Amino acid sequence: MNLAELTPAHFARALEIYLRLAHPGGAPPRLRIPDLKSAHDAQSALARFEDETRPAGGRARRYVLRLGNARYPFMKLVVHEHLLAGEFTFAVDTHDEMEVKPTYPDYDAWVRLRDFNRGLKEKIEEAWHKEGIPTAVSLKAACLQAEGRFPGAKRRTVLVVDDQADLAEGTAALLRAEGYGVEVARSGEEALEEIGRIRPDLVLLDYEMPGMDGLKVLEELRARPATRDTPVLLASAAALPFEEFARADGFLVKPFDREDLRRFVAGLLDRGSSSEPPRPAL
Repeated sequence: MNLAELTPAHFARALEIYLRLAHPGGAPPRLRIPDLKSAHDAQSALARFEDETRPAGGRARRYVLRLGNARYPFMKLVVHEHLLAGEFTFAVDTHDEMEVKPTYPDYDAWVRLRDFNRGLKEKIEEAWHKEGIPTAVSLKAACLQAEGRFPGAKRRTVLVVDDQADLAEGTAALLRAEGYGVEVARSGEEALEEIGRIRPDLVLLDYEMPGMDGLKVLEELRARPATRDTPVLLASAAALPFEEFARADGFLVKPFDREDLRRFVAGLLDRGSSSEPPRPAL
């Protein structure tokens, strides 16, 4: 949904639903909750958010409220452009990407917390969708309208790996519109199976996935002779250390738009006859 179609009522209702589900006992007094009902348009509503748009040119816009939940203080309500420039959707960022190794004494508790956060994210986003608030579901529908609009003859296969089904299918639709053959996997384990089956020319790999995350998938691919040289484009909203994202062939900062997606995919697939694809500044 573009900014002209978004109203203060969308923002206020999204905030109300988030707080009701994330803080069922009532939000703590210390939490800063903006008055979105008093906003007179979408721009003035967004002015009450923290702007997390990356400073590099051409970056998709991202705005957040750090609202947490009853068990975890760092979860965010997000309004951002993703895949389609000018198309804004609401999302929940669990913001729990830190690595806690199985050898740590609190590992099991951390896994339970991440599962709780993930379930809450899905519950909030489903409630938003039912209320007519734009989410990844509506973004997927907009992306599907583009499929087939720009037929090509690239004859290359891309595997899109993302545990969020609507985002995965939306991304796949935009790539198919560019002429690529596209398959989708929704977990690290499924990705490894699909890679062995279809031998893709490129893997677009989400970092934040439950269980086997993107870095674990990447490590497994690099350890296998058959996939050691398969180009991997890692996508993440998290601020990864350089040594982590440098293990991939390219790195897309979420949210990214269609032009970034097109440029990075084409750059990696043409790497043999052109310069290295650009890497965004962190």
